[in-house]
Amino acid sequence: MIDSRASSRTVRSAAASWLSYFRTLWLAVLLASLCGLFVRTFLVQAFRVPSESMHPALLVGDRILVNKFVFGGRRAGFSGSGLPWLPSRAPRRGDVVVLVSPQYRRYLVKRVIGLPYDQVDLEAGRLSINRTSVEEGYVQSPFLLDDGSLSLSVPAGRYFFLGDHRSQSLDSRSWGTLPARHLVGQAFVVYWSDTSDGAEPDRLKDTRGLFSWLRRCRWERFMKPVR
Repeated sequence: MIDSRASSRTVRSAAASWLSYFRTLWLAVLLASLCGLFVRTFLVQAFRVPSESMHPALLVGDRILVNKFVFGGRRAGFSGSGLPWLPSRAPRRGDVVVLVSPQYRRYLVKRVIGLPYDQVDLEAGRLSINRTSVEEGYVQSPFLLDDGSLSLSVPAGRYFFLGDHRSQSLDSRSWGTLPARHLVGQAFVVYWSDTSDGAEPDRLKDTRGLFSWLRRCRWERFMKPVR
């Protein structure tokens, strides 16, 4: 004869075990999501380079990591004082940064060229800061060509940005200087790079797609510092 009470206890025990398992799983997923949100909001965020505006320092298809706490509370979308236990500083000339475009509200990657109160002059593609010529080792000579000239004084609290590939860059020559609140953070490493158009999931549906994608990877750029 079957003991109904024992069977009932077994069912309840199994149900309790499954409930405990799903509760633990749910808490783990929630904690992981919160940690990911915290990291993405305050610490590090990944971006893909979509254009040639920073060539040769950054190539189309580079995946970069951006330090979001380095500028403290000065950055885009954050009006607080930053995280006090993390080091922060003001943007420096030569920093490669991700910023929010004032025209199209999209992310751009540019180089900080002019600091507050700087006098910036561009003549025939040659840059001068405070009347002193600047040797831009990050700009290759074919990319120095520029039909126009520019002379401006950077206002207090604002910055002047340029792309390294001057003829292919939409930057402060078009939309002027920007306050630090447009900054997202400083790009510090290329963690991955390939020559694809960003549609990797479609290429990975079969083995041939996988090998095709692997051939497109720029292995020499893996974990390459951004300078």
